[in-house]
Amino acid sequence: MRKSADGTLFTPEQTRKLRRYYYGLAAFVDHLIGDLLDWLDEHGYLENTIVVFGADHGTHLADFGLVQKQTFFDPSVNVPYLFWWPQGFAQGKTLETPVETRSLLPTLLDAAGLDVPDDLQDVNLAASLRAGVEPAPQPVYSMLTLQSFPELDHDDPLIMVRDGSCKLSVRFNPEPCDAVLVDLAKDPHERENRIASPDYEPTAKRLLDLAQQQMNRAHSRIGAKQA
Repeated sequence: MRKSADGTLFTPEQTRKLRRYYYGLAAFVDHLIGDLLDWLDEHGYLENTIVVFGADHGTHLADFGLVQKQTFFDPSVNVPYLFWWPQGFAQGKTLETPVETRSLLPTLLDAAGLDVPDDLQDVNLAASLRAGVEPAPQPVYSMLTLQSFPELDHDDPLIMVRDGSCKLSVRFNPEPCDAVLVDLAKDPHERENRIASPDYEPTAKRLLDLAQQQMNRAHSRIGAKQA
């Protein structure tokens, strides 16, 4: 992975240039979104439109010695998630509870007055957005493989589970290995792996169990689709 994503190969000036380009890209996207909203407004669509801005992943800009994505560090796994609908959602609110972007479909279905599938009710954010209150906290997950890195000797699934301030990343091969546990409240820069810390033993066990359950669910869904 280092051959394709090694941020330490950049000089300080190259890193600054990399970040300037990225911030310029973000500013350009912001400008285009403004153009889109202006067009919707000019044509009378905006007043009856729910606007959502999100992303599938973040990126590394030489932080953690990396570029690209493919990690569960916060710069990669945290994404914008903005909802705008003055007629139905509270305005000017920032909700801090971690959520998954798979909540998008059930939230929009609910907002549009359509039925929400039973298996997506747990991630439906519509009630929280209407009231402007935090949703009930629950574990959130992310999964990936590193198939785009041919120099690696595996393409095992990697799973992240975050519950509260603690975040576990683990690889399944097929048993869990390479586990990393961080406490973002005490270690926001994710420098200390607490997986072997006695103080975090109950947390590590609970999050590993959740990760295993998520892996089992993923296998079950894949098997059902293939059948």
